[in-house]
Amino acid sequence: MNYLLYGSESFKLRKRREQIVTDILGDDEINLHVYRGDEYTIDEVIADCLMVPFLAAGKIVILENPEIISSDDPKGTDENKLIEYLSKPDEMTTVIIYCDKPFDRKKVFRKLIKLMESEQYETVSKDEFFRQVRYDVEKKQIRITEKGMNELLQRLPYDLENWEKEAAKLSCYPGEIDETVVRKLVCRPLEDNVFELSNAVVNRNVSRAISVYHDLNVFSRDNQSALIGLLAYQFRFMSQVRNLNESGMAIPDIAKRYNTVDYRIKKTLQGCAGLNSKQLLAILDDLSNLDQQIKTGQINPTLGLELFIIRACNR
Repeated sequence: MNYLLYGSESFKLRKRREQIVTDILGDDEINLHVYRGDEYTIDEVIADCLMVPFLAAGKIVILENPEIISSDDPKGTDENKLIEYLSKPDEMTTVIIYCDKPFDRKKVFRKLIKLMESEQYETVSKDEFFRQVRYDVEKKQIRITEKGMNELLQRLPYDLENWEKEAAKLSCYPGEIDETVVRKLVCRPLEDNVFELSNAVVNRNVSRAISVYHDLNVFSRDNQSALIGLLAYQFRFMSQVRNLNESGMAIPDIAKRYNTVDYRIKKTLQGCAGLNSKQLLAILDDLSNLDQQIKTGQINPTLGLELFIIRACNR
């Protein structure tokens, strides 16, 4: 059996690939050969497929995002050679074509589907993700209250790989998990909190802004840099929307200009109602200066961000 594994859900793709490898080879890594991108020729791959396994009954050859699928202009001879081999494959070799990047469903793809066991894994929806979380919680026998579960679902990004790590952490907790425990163990995604933080700032709610910032747990330099970038984006967008609205542009026209929906523009205007575009630009300028101070070592990042929040709330 040869496999064509493809789709945008890289976590499920990788798990399926690992399952196939384990089922066929177990712990035998000698007979697992991986070819990535364009770092090989099809002739090399076919020669490998035809070579007898080393002291084993079978071998696996994996092609990760092969050029014949991912390239806009694949070599026709390479395509034909691979199709010819897969039409009469070696019985001792399992070929896995693994694609987790977007590609054109062109002629070669349609041929591969006919010659291989094809499995597609697309990004899970919100409902599918929630079902998976509840299933895993029950399977791993994680003791969690209903309020704790609701808090968990609110904090998790729709990312199965991230959830696997969080589930491993929660399964080690010795007691029952309620919403308080979830808040301590599971960090909310950085992007989800930026909107709340920026809203607290423009509404001059210092205590709430500081509380949200501390809840982010972004006290590493890389995370703080990411937070500054996300805040800059949010304040820049607020300033632009506010400026256009002050100049008389209607909400539908602003939404069309930024390729978004009217609701987002309305929520943005409501969030920054207490500040005009100049005040928002001043906050953005202050944030830019802070970024430079942090990068040049003039100020501690954690202290700098807290001072920025206080100053911005007092404008």
